[in-house]
Amino acid sequence: MSPTSGRLRALDGVRGLAICLVLLYHYFSIGLKFPPGSTAAYAQKLISLSWAGVDLFFVLSGFLIGGILLDHRNSRSFFGVFYLRRAARILPPYLLLVVAWLVLGPGIGLAEQSQKWLFEDCPPVWSVVLFVQNIWMGLVGEHGGNWLGVTWSLAIEEQAYLVLPLLARFLKPRWFILLIVLLILSAPCFRLEAMDHHVLGTYVWPHCRWDGIAFGVLGAWLARRRNFEAWREAIAKRWILILGACLAGGLLMTMLNVSIGSFWMALAGHSWLAASGLFLIFLAINPPEGPVKSILTHPFLVWMGTISYTVYLLHQPVSGLIHGVFRGMAPSVSDLGGVAAVSGALGATLLLAHLSWRFIESPLLSLARRKKYDE
Repeated sequence: MSPTSGRLRALDGVRGLAICLVLLYHYFSIGLKFPPGSTAAYAQKLISLSWAGVDLFFVLSGFLIGGILLDHRNSRSFFGVFYLRRAARILPPYLLLVVAWLVLGPGIGLAEQSQKWLFEDCPPVWSVVLFVQNIWMGLVGEHGGNWLGVTWSLAIEEQAYLVLPLLARFLKPRWFILLIVLLILSAPCFRLEAMDHHVLGTYVWPHCRWDGIAFGVLGAWLARRRNFEAWREAIAKRWILILGACLAGGLLMTMLNVSIGSFWMALAGHSWLAASGLFLIFLAINPPEGPVKSILTHPFLVWMGTISYTVYLLHQPVSGLIHGVFRGMAPSVSDLGGVAAVSGALGATLLLAHLSWRFIESPLLSLARRKKYDE
């Protein structure tokens, strides 16, 4: 994928769509307050599944990382280059977030409600440093303060990055992909088992969520098969029908209140969302002319995809700080003041993420990419 290709722009557009869904969920779906039974309340319910943007992130990450592992598994510098580039991509914004948490958490002078929303019962420092805070969250049954609450998904990805390169390197390709299929099939079983004692674990534990990343890796393997393009074109010709089925499944889950931690979400919901995400990625590889290409390559979505990582890390801390400083309360959108605060938080988050990409992330990634895989 060259940086200027429509293929890469469309995948950035998928990433941009994912972060927009996450923002929609955290800033509006769970922040808006409407009278039960009102038209606005029903409209709010329609976006209640927008947390699935995280599931889309998992599939896209698996697809991109899986492709790298499959393409370079025999490289002499396989592990060194892979982990150097991952560190350059992941660590700088993450470490800045953690340092800010350690500095501000002890006492920033916010109102009690805001302070608790941001910092109460955050994971232990050691778990955050080791990227195992998701395991702690599942065991205690809560995400903790919202400063670090979203980092559970980052921990899952980091745990996958420790295991997948070893499997790709030392297993024969057919055994590797067989194991990936087994991961997809086993995740619902682990989720159902965890429901009896750790409901949040069904959402944040790696063995309960590895089907999303595994779907992406399976997609990367399929994309490298000789007959893939003909198969992808057949899918693209029927994109309206398939997309309609994906959306219908999501709508059904919404109407039936199939939520995080529920039986049906554990059994089939996450797998359905992952399969739907993989279909969207296949469309984005070479999007058909028309609305699909126009949306996925739209400059705004592409830009959002470019800065999505830092937007994801910052959007909750920034929201908590702005609501706390200017309103003295935890984030909510129950009046015009709440709308103004959310708008300010959104603008500040996008600005900070853009600056981070421009002056920190992009330069460091450029340096890391100078190290090439030796084939």
